[in-house]
Formats: sequence, structure tokens, C-alpha cells
Amino acid sequence: MVSKISIIGRGIDPAKHLSLSAIRALQVADKVVGIESEMEFWQELQKEFGIREIEDLGSLYRSQDNDMINYGRFVDHVLSLSSTTCHLALLVAGHPRLGVTFVELLKKRAPKHVEIEIIEGISSFDVMMTYLEIDPLEQGTVILDANRLLLFQYALEPALSYFIYHVCSVGNSKTNFINPSLDNRLDLLKNYLLRYYHEDKELVLCRVSTGKNEDSTQIRSTIAELNICVTKIDYSTTLYLPAEKPARLDWDYLNLLR
Repeated sequence: MVSKISIIGRGIDPAKHLSLSAIRALQVADKVVGIESEMEFWQELQKEFGIREIEDLGSLYRSQDNDMINYGRFVDHVLSLSSTTCHLALLVAGHPRLGVTFVELLKKRAPKHVEIEIIEGISSFDVMMTYLEIDPLEQGTVILDANRLLLFQYALEPALSYFIYHVCSVGNSKTNFINPSLDNRLDLLKNYLLRYYHEDKELVLCRVSTGKNEDSTQIRSTIAELNICVTKIDYSTTLYLPAEKPARLDWDYLNLLR
């Protein structure tokens, strides 16, 4: 049996961000699954658009398990469901291509007869651009994973802005959703940033709301105080480092632009 899995980005707040493409896919799906906190909204959507009830898969994630073990358990369950379902809709927060590790794992493990469809959603990056009121192209912007930054020792350019994701699990591969500060080696990230910035360099910890029951928040701090903020960081938090004034300018190229 040829089956299809639609991986649907439901945005950060589905009441605002769910696209028409997502709604259409949900309407035709035989089964809908996901990890969803906004159940009240989805009940309203079921009545309005005739969408099936959502099966919550949150119980598959176990605190203190290795991330990849949790991802593997999740993917195995989804593939098991797809073997008995013609069209399975899998809801994921944000955009399926931004920081959603199990999406790539699912694509690798899926049998050839299973079609994988990706439906875009509003990402946390989009939301942060809005409430920080910035244009990421204005000064140049880099998106990094905290662990990849430290693993590969990427050189940072202070004239660029940085969004550093997954600051909730620096040097830690466990899923600590009950207490994200547990085993978080934020000190390693702090020490690395101090190679490129002064300790008084301002930063913003952006906690993005996951739905209408809470608001997105900002914590303004400095690199020197980053350790103190560890208890305020969770899985919705991204570190934003604003760009500094460029140290170099190509005057010949400026004259060409003029």
C-alpha cells in the first residue's frame, strides 16, 4: 500500500500561523498526530473545517532519555501508524525545516513506498524578527546551533547578527523538558563568546510563545551574566546577539554603489 505522510508546520501559534495548504492537508488526512498544547484551538478547528481529532504523541518523549532515543521512538511510532493509514498528517511546531531533527530522521527511515510531503509553517525565526523589529538582511544575520558552534569552533564576526538556537542544551544530549537547566553547560558557550566579544556585550534571550495561552518574552542581559540566566532558559529560547558596527569598509565598492 502506497501511503503518504504530510509533515505540517503549524507555526508558533496555530491560531495565527496555520496556512491554507496546512488546513487543506488536514482536511483530507485519514489520521492527524502531533505534540500539541493548543487543544482548545484544534477542537474549534475540527468543528469549523471537519478535521479529525488529533492524537497527542507527547508521551513518547521521556525526560532524561538521550535526544536521539526519543527521536527514534517518535519516528518508529509515526512509521508504524503510516503502515496502516493511507494519509497521515504529522503536526510540528514552527517550520519543519528549522531545528526539527526527527524530520530528517523520518525521511531517512521511511520506506520507499511512503511519500513524504513538507508543508511550510511560520518559524520561531520569523516571530523573533517581528517582536525584535529587525530586518535580518539589514546588517547580515547568521543562524547557528549552539552545539555545532562549539563542536566546529566556528569563527564569529561581530559585525553580523547571530541567532543561536538550542541554548537550553549546551553540551548535553539528554531531553530535560521538565528542568531544561539540568546539565546545561551554558558556561562553555559563554567562554566561547568571550573570545569575540567584550563581557558587557548585550544579548537578548528570546522565548517564543507556543500558542495563544502565553506571550513571547525577551530577557535582556550581557555575556557576563549569561550563566545567571540558565534557569530562565527553556526549549523555546533562542539567544540573539545584535551586530556591532563593521570595522572595515571597501570605499571603492561604496563609490561603485553610489
